[in-house]
Amino acid sequence: MASPSIEKDIKSQISSSLSEAPAKDLTNEIIVRFNDSTPIDSYINNLQKEYNLDQIIVNDYLDIVDAYVLKCKNIENPITVINLLNKSNDVIYAEPNYIRD
Repeated sequence: MASPSIEKDIKSQISSSLSEAPAKDLTNEIIVRFNDSTPIDSYINNLQKEYNLDQIIVNDYLDIVDAYVLKCKNIENPITVINLLNKSNDVIYAEPNYIRD
């Protein structure tokens, strides 16, 4: 698990890069690395209930970075969800899964 200061630095770097990201490169997918102790399924369920979000599903797992790809159906702006996730102590980081050329 990353130290709190490293997590804060990662989250602040992601936050500043979100404002520079071209909207055309955003998808409805988010890459999220949770803390080891976070029960992922119940965390996602609680997130959906608390913020009235619909249909967030685990779409993939990335072994190499120990992160999940969440697909957000019926959500116009994934940055809103990314910002919510990055405010949580249960999340090491959340970032967009950009379209890569």
